[in-house]
Amino acid sequence: MFNKIFHKIYKWILSVAKSSPRDRGSAQNSRSEEDGSGDENENVSESNNNGDEENKNIAFKNATAITRNDSASRTTVLKTYKLFIKGEFPRSESGRSFPVMSVETGELIAHAAKASRKDLRAAVEAAAGAHPNWAKKTAFNRGQILYRVAEILETRAESFATELGRFNYNSGGDTNENGRTTIKSRQGQNTAKQEIFNAIDCWVWYAGWADKYSAITGSANPVSGPYFNFTTPEPMGVVGIIIGESQTPLLTLINRLAPALVSGNSVVLLAPESVPLPAITLSEALAVSDIPPGVVNILTGDTAELATHFLSHKNINAVDISSCPKIGAGEMGEEVLGAAADSIKRVINSSADEQSPYAITDFCEMKTVWHPVGK
Repeated sequence: MFNKIFHKIYKWILSVAKSSPRDRGSAQNSRSEEDGSGDENENVSESNNNGDEENKNIAFKNATAITRNDSASRTTVLKTYKLFIKGEFPRSESGRSFPVMSVETGELIAHAAKASRKDLRAAVEAAAGAHPNWAKKTAFNRGQILYRVAEILETRAESFATELGRFNYNSGGDTNENGRTTIKSRQGQNTAKQEIFNAIDCWVWYAGWADKYSAITGSANPVSGPYFNFTTPEPMGVVGIIIGESQTPLLTLINRLAPALVSGNSVVLLAPESVPLPAITLSEALAVSDIPPGVVNILTGDTAELATHFLSHKNINAVDISSCPKIGAGEMGEEVLGAAADSIKRVINSSADEQSPYAITDFCEMKTVWHPVGK
C-alpha cells in the first residue's frame, strides 16, 4: 500500500518538473485574474462612493464659502479695551463698557471697560501689595526698568501711530445725545507720531533722573550741635493719578505717570472717558515690560463717578489732579477735596506739562534724619 502511494507522488513530481516555466506562469496568471476580478469590482464601487463623498464636500464648501474679496460682506471685529490691574487685563467687575463713536461717520470704533468702585479697590490692593518691593529696588535698577519701557514703546511706535492716528485727540472728546463718547478721525498720522516720540523722550528723561534727583532735592542741613542732619526724598506709597482731557493725551499721561514711578511709588491711574485708548494702549506695552505686576494699574471710566472714591480711599496716600482741573473746581471740587481732607491725603495740583526733576518731589515725602557726629 505504501509503495503505491509513494509511486503516485513520484510521478506527480516528475510531471511538474517536466512542465515549462511559461505553462506554470500562465496557470498562475489565470488564477490571479480569476481572483482579481472581484477586487476590481470592489475598487470600482469604492471609487464611486468616494466620488459621491467628494461631490457632497464640494457642494457644502460652495454653500458655506465667504467671498473674501468683498470687504462689505464681512463685519469688522472691533477691539474691546479692558482694564489693567496687577499685570492682567480683566473686564470690569460690573460688566459695564462704553462705546467710542466716530463724530464724522457715526460708526462704532471701539469699546472700553467702565470701571466701578470695586475695580478701584482691586487696583489699590494690587498697588499696595507691589509697592514695598518696588520701593526697595535701587534707584539705578528702577531707572533701568523704566528705560526698558521706553525701548518697547520705541519698537511699537509705528503700531501706536497707526492706532492713535485714527483719532483726533487734538479736538478733545464730545458726548452725543445718547451719552456716548465720540471722537473725531484725524487726517494723517504725523501728529500722532510726533506725540508718541515726544512721550518716549519724556519717559527716557525721567528714567535718567531715577538715581540723580535725590542729590538735587535732598540736602545736608546746618544745625547747632554735634549732629549731622540730612533731608532725603522717599516715596509716598500708593499714588492715584486722574488724567483729564488734553490736546496731547499720551504725552500728558506719561508726564504725570513717569515722575510718580521714578521715586518708587505704585500708581492707580484713571484715564478720561473721552480718550481712554492712549492709556490702555500704553498698558499693553507695560504688560510685557520689566515693571512688576501691580506697580501700574490703569482704569477707564467716568471721572465724576470715581473721583470722590479716589480721594476718600484711605489706602491711597496722594492723588494727582494736575491734568484734570475741573475736579478741584465748583461743587464737585468741594466734595472731592473734602473727601481728601477727611483721609488726610495730599492733593497734587501742579502744572500738567511741567518736565522737571522737582516734579518727582510732588510724589515724595521728605524724610529728615539726625545722626551724631563721631569722634
